[in-house]
Amino acid sequence: MKIAVDLDGVVFDTENWFRAYANIFNLFVKDGKVIDKDALWVEDKFNWDKKTFAKYVEEVSSPIEKKAPVLPFAKEVLSALKKRNKVIVITGRGCYHENEEKTTRDRLEKERMKFDEVLFNQKSKVAACLEHKVDLAIEDYPENALKLAKRGIKCIYFRDATAKKLRHKNIIEVRDWGDVAVELVKMNVIKKEDIVIKL
Repeated sequence: MKIAVDLDGVVFDTENWFRAYANIFNLFVKDGKVIDKDALWVEDKFNWDKKTFAKYVEEVSSPIEKKAPVLPFAKEVLSALKKRNKVIVITGRGCYHENEEKTTRDRLEKERMKFDEVLFNQKSKVAACLEHKVDLAIEDYPENALKLAKRGIKCIYFRDATAKKLRHKNIIEVRDWGDVAVELVKMNVIKKEDIVIKL
């Protein structure tokens, strides 16, 4: 089986760091004024113009990508997944700052996380998944999850507090890698014996 994994919000806890920093950044640019507290994207939440958003991205992308922690048990479940499957990364990273691809490769190496392939700067998750004949995707962006599901690709959807619920026969909603492990075992994609946890 071929599995595609996203990085931000799935492997790394970057989304929480991005949002937390956005709140602080917004104190300085808009005195903390919030336009839409339930918006998924920070630029919509604060109604930033393109220049303000570009400044935020410039300040935040590289430092957070270097230090945001790996989500709990992501490494262990991915390691189990790789025993019986081909696992690739499909990420939008590579378009936000000059050294993003190198930063990401260095970080994956530092965390000792190896994948069969890492595809950067992917504008369309659906196109990439179809091109690479992906059977299952692990994704946190609701629009991508729904598009993948509608194209017949099973999707494990990491839904955080800011994202909407999705209902589709090809979508399985999870909150953490413990949930992912349970779903993968149910789907017979991994065996529970493959999961090695050292606390």
